[in-house]
Amino acid sequence: MPIILYADATLCDHLGKTSRHPVFMTLGNIPLARRNNTDAKILLSYIPSIEYCSTSEKKSAQYHSATHELFHCALATILRPLRVLSYTGIYLYVNKIFKWFYPFLALIISDWPEAYAMGTIYGSSNALHPCHFCLVDRDSMNNIHIKKEDIIIHDKNNTKLLYVKEIKRPYFNVYTMCVPNRMHHADLGLFQYQLQFMVELLNLKYRSSSIKLLEERLSQIPRYPNLKIFKNGFERLNRLTALEYRDLMKIILFALDNLTSDENLNKNFL
Repeated sequence: MPIILYADATLCDHLGKTSRHPVFMTLGNIPLARRNNTDAKILLSYIPSIEYCSTSEKKSAQYHSATHELFHCALATILRPLRVLSYTGIYLYVNKIFKWFYPFLALIISDWPEAYAMGTIYGSSNALHPCHFCLVDRDSMNNIHIKKEDIIIHDKNNTKLLYVKEIKRPYFNVYTMCVPNRMHHADLGLFQYQLQFMVELLNLKYRSSSIKLLEERLSQIPRYPNLKIFKNGFERLNRLTALEYRDLMKIILFALDNLTSDENLNKNFL
């Protein structure tokens, strides 16, 4: 009996519009068309979080360490009954007869941030190594002239060396453990970072609000089916949705035409 778990950060209205991490469970034996119904899955638990009193406390090493330990202790507690039942098995009443089942954890469905939080190899765009393809540190990410030999690719061998060296724990191959959604990370992480970085560069060049300049360029793009055109502009970049970021990815090169002479910057967006 394959067990399927799903975890994702969710805004909970009934908890006062606070962000929580619910974990849902369903069975792989259930056909996919039936599994999508609400009564084919259950809310298994919420992953607890630690409150903080100030921004400095949130950025402290003690807070990060406690948060990581709590996350993995919560997962271990949630999965403890499954570990027992996978050895002993369980009787279930199915179609008016008892059947013997051996449950096992078949799949954990999650987005990119949750998958790498479970593997403890990636945190966020503010992590020490914010790129999921290389091991360039955070302070060097703004250097677009970095040498090729200084870029260490993020593969299982390099990750193993970094993992054992810095975290000093037994290594496991996270690349066989989960398949993350890279587009989710590209929408909400890397592209947002590129856009903000480009806006700062344009502010230095034109000494005015480059957001207004971009809005004017974007509003001149002709309409096209299934493409959002920002005729009314946008207030702040961090207020855009993932879908709006995807639409920006399709047209941002046209808005940047002749705004900057830096070919490397345009190649990054391409």
